[in-house]
Amino acid sequence: FGEAHEDTVRSQRDLCMLLRDMGRLSDAELMFRGFAASCEKHWGSSHPHTLASLVDLAELLESTGRQEEPELLLKRVLMRMKDRKQDEATTLDSTRTMRTLGDLLQAQGKYDEAEDYEKKVLDHSEKKFGPQHSNTLNSLTKLAVIVHAMGRPTEAEELLRRALEGRKASQGPTHPNSLTALDNLAMFLKATGKHEQAVPLLREAHECCKKELGPKHPDTLTCAVDLALLLLDPKHRAEAEALLRQGLNGREELYGPLHTDTLVSVHQLAMLLRADGKNKEAEPYLQRAMAGYES
Repeated sequence: FGEAHEDTVRSQRDLCMLLRDMGRLSDAELMFRGFAASCEKHWGSSHPHTLASLVDLAELLESTGRQEEPELLLKRVLMRMKDRKQDEATTLDSTRTMRTLGDLLQAQGKYDEAEDYEKKVLDHSEKKFGPQHSNTLNSLTKLAVIVHAMGRPTEAEELLRRALEGRKASQGPTHPNSLTALDNLAMFLKATGKHEQAVPLLREAHECCKKELGPKHPDTLTCAVDLALLLLDPKHRAEAEALLRQGLNGREELYGPLHTDTLVSVHQLAMLLRADGKNKEAEPYLQRAMAGYES
């Protein structure tokens, strides 16, 4: 077939991905670099195979904690794409590149640039797939995180509400993705001090999780704990304690007594009991948490 044959290219990339998935990151990086160089040699610097190989390399480097080189690679890819005829395949590669670059910039705190790229991804997703497609809704959530970090909570809340309504309309109110979107909005409202608005959303999420996933599903237990932490006012203390016990019992059964999530639940329950003056009841839980963290 030869080095430039499509099947050869596919098998080379598959081997790169396999090494990455096996955790052999040094071998994978060496293979990815060789693959990118080979693509450029055979097809040129702006060919889709070359550009995709550079994005693969950038994503691998990002996963190992490097930031400067992957940022430069991704920006180089976008510049080269401008020189190509924007066929469908190239446009999709451009969207993937902008999404990866946006994530990288966000991790570095470069929110202005990250916002610009994520808005371009959102615009493309809406035009290509529609306002209720999963790609579009994912972009809404990503953009909400960015603008919130930039100090624009009102805009972030609006984006999260759009994502929630889109999930409900496209997948139904009890779909796991809809429940995740509901929890995202509720936790955002909690973080911005809007507890009264957050509580009914978390109650809804908790009830839907119990019905659709079962009372011992990890998402159900997380909702129970999140709801409990919103119900710490005197009027709802008994309910909060019951929810924390539910979370603890479920996590202990699911993960075991020494799992991090179980120990967090042990500590949370202990602190609630202590705050309520139930010191004797709180003490064994605190001792258990301390022993678990030390082990």
